[in-house]
Amino acid sequence: MNCIMKKKPLSLFLASILVLTGLTGPSLASAADTKTEPVSVTTAPAATSTKIAFVGDTGADSSFQKVLNLIKAEGANLTVLLGDTSYDKNDDKKWDEMVRKTLGSNDPVLFVVGNHDIDDSHYATVRDLAQARLEKQSALKCASSYPSATSSSGMACQLNNVFIATSGVGTTGKQAEQEASLASNLNKAPAGAWRICAWHKNQTEMQVGGKRDETGWISYETCREKGAIIATGHEHSYSRSHLLSNMSKQTVDGTTSPYLLSNGKTIAFVSGLGGTEPRVQKRNGDWWAKIYTKTQDAKHGVLFGTFYDKHADFYFKNVNGEIIDSFTVNKGY
Repeated sequence: MNCIMKKKPLSLFLASILVLTGLTGPSLASAADTKTEPVSVTTAPAATSTKIAFVGDTGADSSFQKVLNLIKAEGANLTVLLGDTSYDKNDDKKWDEMVRKTLGSNDPVLFVVGNHDIDDSHYATVRDLAQARLEKQSALKCASSYPSATSSSGMACQLNNVFIATSGVGTTGKQAEQEASLASNLNKAPAGAWRICAWHKNQTEMQVGGKRDETGWISYETCREKGAIIATGHEHSYSRSHLLSNMSKQTVDGTTSPYLLSNGKTIAFVSGLGGTEPRVQKRNGDWWAKIYTKTQDAKHGVLFGTFYDKHADFYFKNVNGEIIDSFTVNKGY
């Protein structure tokens, strides 16, 4: 008994030393917080990171305003708008005003043309307003102006170490010329920069709703060959693939985060919960890592990606503050 009593004060003394010297490990609560909010882990100084919001299919009502408020609250440096803005030519200027008043002039909201921007908005107005936002800032650098409604070319833009090639494939111009423009723009990416391809429409197997084949596979495969992340909208839901080594066959090359992006292997996602009515799930497949639709009671939300030198942390957050998906990709090129 005396021996046991002598050990107890010693253990308390050692525990006190550990606390005072900061040698105790993280609590269970902080570990849980890290899993819920992966981007809250500081793995690099803030100055070396670039945070981008990916969202499409917004409309111009209060639901979109909640999405804009979320983007502002999360501190994104740039928003990539994956097509379909106001859905109404009478609301094009209202949409632009909502963006500017909420996000300010530092985030120009890089715009990718969608079918409703052509069919329901006045595209020349949408384009000119987007160009004006682009010219009011200097951080995002693009090699050209926004294309016209009949153009078959996209844009090549860069923010810090993130290179973005946009395309109107399936929406404007001639498909073969859009594909050639995308390949040409991707070849302009600086060595070591993150590569992202962004367009609006999908192939049927690259979304989980009722969309038909509208882009062809060449654009998907061109981006995969460069290890570029493929960002799309069009379907009003969120879905994100595993690592794929063939897009047309949906060949899965890895199912565990962190995924290693390399020439020939990438992920694709649809982020179309920007404010319009979410749609139900109609398709499935083992290449999907996450599906979030009206079937899963989806709320509007945004996919955020924070890009560091060699890795990027992603999370999809809805307007209720819930983290629906989170994953990490490492840059292998």
